[in-house]
Amino acid sequence: MTPAISKDELKERIRLLARELGFADVGFARVHSLTDSVEENRFLEAERLGHFGRMEYLSRNFDKRMDPSLLLEGAKSVIVFLVPFSSAIDSDNPNHSGHSRLKISQYAYGTDYHTVIKNKLYKVAELLKNEAGAKSRVFTDSAPVMERAWGVRAGVGFIGKNNFLISPKVGIKNFIGIIITTAELPQSETLSPSAGCGSCTKCLEACSQKALYAPNKIDASKCLSYKTIEEPLPAEPDSSSMPKTSGGEKCAAEKWIFGCDDCMNACPWNKFNRPGWEEFQTNRKLLENSTEEFWRNMSEEEFNSLFKDSPLKRAGLKKIKYNLSR
Repeated sequence: MTPAISKDELKERIRLLARELGFADVGFARVHSLTDSVEENRFLEAERLGHFGRMEYLSRNFDKRMDPSLLLEGAKSVIVFLVPFSSAIDSDNPNHSGHSRLKISQYAYGTDYHTVIKNKLYKVAELLKNEAGAKSRVFTDSAPVMERAWGVRAGVGFIGKNNFLISPKVGIKNFIGIIITTAELPQSETLSPSAGCGSCTKCLEACSQKALYAPNKIDASKCLSYKTIEEPLPAEPDSSSMPKTSGGEKCAAEKWIFGCDDCMNACPWNKFNRPGWEEFQTNRKLLENSTEEFWRNMSEEEFNSLFKDSPLKRAGLKKIKYNLSR
């Protein structure tokens, strides 16, 4: 009879597979409730102050958000994966945006990350099933999971003043993949308390909307990412508020039309970013050099064809055109 694989050996096999799949880092944490944690207190304060805007989904399933054992019966471990999406050029110039004055958040340069990352996480889940008979669920920004909080507990980063998970090893431009599993795995060491932002406040200074109004405090309803993606269009926008289908004045200054990376781009930890997966770069050149004319003259059919598997679909063409005239 083949002896059962040890916890340490299973952990190492997961690390090796994660490396083969292209993950920038992986860490392990024991499942426990986040009730009475710093993260819960910040979440509840933001909710009380109305900082979620129209994102009602954030308030749903609060119990599951704070206790991953409610998402998988018998859960014992949370595995956290970092997935780089930075362009290679970012290590020298994180504010690079091609020749266009119309800026699009870099995470949306390629294929929708939800599908890409989950497909790779399922391979790790299969390893857990085959080697340990474990049940697992995979998540990527698609369920009530406090991903950044688990990133801290799994030792892959710290929460910066801009509220992003920052890795001293692989920078700030990373998606987070999560596996909750019934396999019991050794806890990773968390980072030293000295790891962090120090006295740096570049992210706060970079926020043009003052949505990031204090260290670790953000009013998402004021954030350009919320305004250009999540905020609903006016019920019946009049002709003066909607962009014309052709012509129109040109932007005199740079403008975010999908998302905003200003606080992220200002972060000194960008110098540690890893080049992003190819899947996240497929539309980079097109988007970095897009013009107003390109967007204004685009039809819904063209948009759906060009960006059928893109995060841009979350906003949609009408919203992007509306953002041109904000």
